[in-house]
Amino acid sequence: MRPSLPMLGPLALSLSLLAACGPAVQEVRDEGDRFAPDRLYPMAEGNVWTFDVDDGSGENVFHYLRVAVAEGARREVTVPSGDVEVYEVRPQGIFALAHDSWVLRAPIREGEEWPARSGRVAQVASTSRSLTTEAGEFEGCVLVEEGGGESGLEVSTTYCPDVGPVEIRTRLPLDLSPQPVVITAQLRAFIVEPAAP
Repeated sequence: MRPSLPMLGPLALSLSLLAACGPAVQEVRDEGDRFAPDRLYPMAEGNVWTFDVDDGSGENVFHYLRVAVAEGARREVTVPSGDVEVYEVRPQGIFALAHDSWVLRAPIREGEEWPARSGRVAQVASTSRSLTTEAGEFEGCVLVEEGGGESGLEVSTTYCPDVGPVEIRTRLPLDLSPQPVVITAQLRAFIVEPAAP
């Protein structure tokens, strides 16, 4: 069975307009650690990321993430299904409450590991990744690879300082097929206010 990605809900028109405006300008702050988790995934209220998603079917799906609430350490992020994922920005990093796991955990340097969602282990594979998407050219980004859970799902996410997730790639082996399901989401446009220093 092939996983499906839900289509965009009520934000479709405003996000379409955002995408039509072209690439956003990457504004990098000078102060502090550029690999601090809250700089790699700046979760200020109102931040929005839109993605082009390739699920191998030949159709291009529109996908988005939006920070709906940022109060104290709590962050509520709306995902394409319309559900809300709840996170906490802690001194050690960004923690997913429902999954009792870290999204990003300091220190961010190559080889560092932490427990991730669904029994997987996350590892910093690179702190110097460069890539180009519809949103622009990005350099000096962090690649986090997750694997080892019971399902066999592998997740690779590239985070860029003061931008957030720029590419998310998932790979799921199937029992009935020699070919895994590979889904890639690449950043098309974003509106990001940096995390408070």
